[in-house]
Amino acid sequence: MLHIVLDLALLNLDRMYDIRNPVRAPDGGWWGRWDTDGTEIAIVPDRFKAELDDRGIEWMPIMRRLKIESWATMTDSTWCSPVRIGDQRKRCARFPMEAFIEALDANPNTLREPRARARAL
Repeated sequence: MLHIVLDLALLNLDRMYDIRNPVRAPDGGWWGRWDTDGTEIAIVPDRFKAELDDRGIEWMPIMRRLKIESWATMTDSTWCSPVRIGDQRKRCARFPMEAFIEALDANPNTLREPRARARAL
């Protein structure tokens, strides 16, 4: 389940806010937040749900599993907690980098510097 989060975040990397590299919001708004050298990936739930819906994947079972496995940081029943994206605070589903590293054996350097890695490809 966690690989779905990472795959969709990478697909939407150009629409992820990075506090160390602030740019103007993309058309349609931010998809989430993924800071260079960050400790988590935060995703706006409506965007994530829409991506899953487009792929015929049900949202609720995925979010339940992510919470059960402690892969997502959630503070309430909406599966979200506040995150600063640009000049706004948005409620986002938050995923710690350590979860990706441990559960997916993901390369920590790729996760902490996704834009640099994407440019290198």
